[in-house]
Amino acid sequence: MSLQDIESTVSRLPSLDGMYYRSPSDYDEVNAILDDLIKSLSQQLTVAVEQTTNGENDALWETNGRLAELCANAARDERTRSPLGSAGVIQAITDIMNKTEDKRPTYNTQALRSLGNLCFDHDENRKLVVKKAIQDQVCECNGVAALVELIDPAQMNHGEAVMVTVATKLLTILHENEKAIQQIVECDGVARLENMIRYCWTVDKLETLDLLEYLAETLQQLLLENATAQDQAGSSQGFTTLLDIIEHGELPHGADEEEEEQFATILKSLVKAVVGVSLSGIYQPGGPILLDANLDRLYKNSSILNRYLKWIDSENEKVTSDMQTCAALSLGNLARTDEHCIELVQQHHVEVPLLKLLQDSEDLRVQHAVVSILKNLSLPKQNKQNIAAAGTINIVAHYLDSSKDMLKPIQFAVIGILKLLAAGDANWEHKVFNVSQIVVAEQPVDDQDKSDDASPLKRIIEFISRVDDVAAQSEAIRVLVNCIKTAWSQEHTSSIILREKLCTTTIMKALVSMVQTSKFSVLQNEGIISLTLLLSYASNNQPNEVVYSALNIFTTREQLLSHVTEGTPEAKTDNPDKETANLLQVLLRIIVDEQESNTPVQVRCNAVSLLEAIAVVAKKADIDDYNTLKESIDTRLNSALKEGVPLHDYHISEQQQQPSFGGDKSEPLNDQIQTMNLLPRTSLPEPVWLFEDLKKEGGWIPFDLKTQEILEYAYQNYGELFNSIKEISTPSPESNLLDKHHIKYELTHEHIKVIVNDSHFDEPVSLFPISFLACLQDADLLLDRRGTPDDYISTFATY
Repeated sequence: MSLQDIESTVSRLPSLDGMYYRSPSDYDEVNAILDDLIKSLSQQLTVAVEQTTNGENDALWETNGRLAELCANAARDERTRSPLGSAGVIQAITDIMNKTEDKRPTYNTQALRSLGNLCFDHDENRKLVVKKAIQDQVCECNGVAALVELIDPAQMNHGEAVMVTVATKLLTILHENEKAIQQIVECDGVARLENMIRYCWTVDKLETLDLLEYLAETLQQLLLENATAQDQAGSSQGFTTLLDIIEHGELPHGADEEEEEQFATILKSLVKAVVGVSLSGIYQPGGPILLDANLDRLYKNSSILNRYLKWIDSENEKVTSDMQTCAALSLGNLARTDEHCIELVQQHHVEVPLLKLLQDSEDLRVQHAVVSILKNLSLPKQNKQNIAAAGTINIVAHYLDSSKDMLKPIQFAVIGILKLLAAGDANWEHKVFNVSQIVVAEQPVDDQDKSDDASPLKRIIEFISRVDDVAAQSEAIRVLVNCIKTAWSQEHTSSIILREKLCTTTIMKALVSMVQTSKFSVLQNEGIISLTLLLSYASNNQPNEVVYSALNIFTTREQLLSHVTEGTPEAKTDNPDKETANLLQVLLRIIVDEQESNTPVQVRCNAVSLLEAIAVVAKKADIDDYNTLKESIDTRLNSALKEGVPLHDYHISEQQQQPSFGGDKSEPLNDQIQTMNLLPRTSLPEPVWLFEDLKKEGGWIPFDLKTQEILEYAYQNYGELFNSIKEISTPSPESNLLDKHHIKYELTHEHIKVIVNDSHFDEPVSLFPISFLACLQDADLLLDRRGTPDDYISTFATY
């Protein structure tokens, strides 16, 4: 078939529609015509690919343009799209496009028309286009600008609806390419898309659903991935149009089921687009950006904010799940500053409708959106008591049940909420109230499911025991850590009740697992400190069987002896995996093993403190083989001393950021776990080591990492204040041990207050960590003899 014959056949395609239904012979004739057309187009394009070079053969390029135009016209008939795609037409057209070098605009225009028509309502052809990776070629030949220019309501008024739809469909293919996205934005694509959506909503009355679907899909991708697009949309009038469609949009009367499903998809795309606008400044390809104008712009727009607040009202029958999801996620993204979070809770009391919505909605998108914003709202200290008092803890804890395990993102957010509410409130009574809601609260009497009376603490423990995600398990254990810190932070009747509930072998097992398996020193340190508190309390307040059970968690005789009793070279090189090593083996590795040399010295000190506590409790409980236990540990530690293993001669040189597990930073719908990079002290100029001075004033205190950060920063910026610490007079010997340290704590705290409020830190932090409080309250033996980590080891045998 010649080029003229192909052109003639293409022009006849509309007239062939009626022949399908006249007779079987006519049906076969139409199929024969289509087969001949497709075969001829494919052959002509294949020849064109072989003949086309980068030369200046104008006649050949004119022929190529005609072929591409004929293909585009043929693809307007849906019967031709599948066979044209299968015949390799897409590949041939793109191969020729690769040879244009942006010098053949006529061919490129027709080629884009062909690809657009071939992809129209045809996912298989779209996949073929994506597979050919033509996005870069389209960008290089100014194809993006040409397509964006076609997206104009004026084109619709001139009978070019199909052309506008095809151009928009092509953009949905291009939005996976970063360069194409940037060009769309630079061509004022956001405004054009919004104007076209407004036309579909106000003029076309949602009659052209295909066009609206492509527009919504493209806008969604732009606003989720490009900060400039987010900023443009946030400052445009079109943003309100998107909200109007989400709230009031409905199909004309008589729409069929397929149209209803298509419109539901459109609304979900528009919801994602609206939420994307509130993400401005968070994500940007190539790295973080500073632009975040929408954070204040949208929040301070009372019309938009009030609409969001109205949409989270579950008792409003006119509010759909799309509106609820959109409002919750958008508010969550706007709640990325303490100012916004505090105002939303203290003035608007959003926690109340959010919790009602969480209980009433069965839509998983809504549930996930609600717990996400609740997590952000739980960050400021001023909000914690309000959010807990609203019943948040008991309501969200239900999502930790095994029946909800398929909802992992929701469960992870719930763990973050519980962890935040269990810590951080400056008011101790508020913090105890929150922790009590976790530890001792039972199911409300009026709860619908009266058979389920599990406390949040029980749900957390059960979640830890069955979850197979390491990050989720670690964060859940940190909820327990925060509860323990609060319970041991002050002497009070409420504290005693909490301690009784928390001092269980089940919780100890969870803490031991974190120390054994975590690769982060901060998490190991939290587990070690918490175990020291629990073990000391159990020794003084729990029956012997509880103490025996606790000690059995830490080791068995066979495991211990296999690792530490022999001083042979084989024993020294023994290094069981953390998953199989018992706690004592892990603690010994932390303290003395060379491969653990990057462990911060404060963690090593706390590990030594826990070892001592284990030995003291074992002796007090008079367990079997106590002497073997003590001597085995002592032999290993003293062996390390003789070999000159350095345990305290380190200095923090810089702060490093570890991967986040989520929880302590506001984030788009984690906390930053930080550890320190330790270098030998000898590599730094003298005098630099603040702890040498502190040791002279009473000995080594097992600091945690946050304390060392404060001290190092303080030494560099407030050296004179710290030098004055050395001027503190020692109390008289008659004063008892607790009073002596209390006086020193207060004096030191007065000096450190200047540091605590420094802008270098996100929030006020006490100088002394929970490990020091443990010394004051439940481990008097540590106060009797405090020194360097080496001193701990060399005198360990006295206990």
